[in-house]
Amino acid sequence: MANEIGKVVIVGGGIIGCSIAYHLTEMGIPCTLVERVSIACAASGHAGGFLARNWSDHGPTGPLSRESFDLHKKYGAMFDSDYRAADTLEVLLFQRKIGTLLQFIVWHYFIFVK
Repeated sequence: MANEIGKVVIVGGGIIGCSIAYHLTEMGIPCTLVERVSIACAASGHAGGFLARNWSDHGPTGPLSRESFDLHKKYGAMFDSDYRAADTLEVLLFQRKIGTLLQFIVWHYFIFVK
């Protein structure tokens, strides 16, 4: 009995609750998701969902941002969602940011072009 996994109840059917339920189920852990209205009916279902893979590269959340970006693409394909990749454009507004922009251009060249 000590090794048995108890049933897990997840409250909230947004992106976090659904993700937890999915991953627990994948690990064989039974769970029940409880949602007041319907799945992804609030912010999770209405957000623009804009993700950028490399915007946090120079900060502490860089690895997490990259992992999240990759998972969105993976799960988008798995669940036949509306996920799509889109090109972005960064506009330089301040002269003092030119060094950062040049670093990004060089990094982008070596990662995607070479």
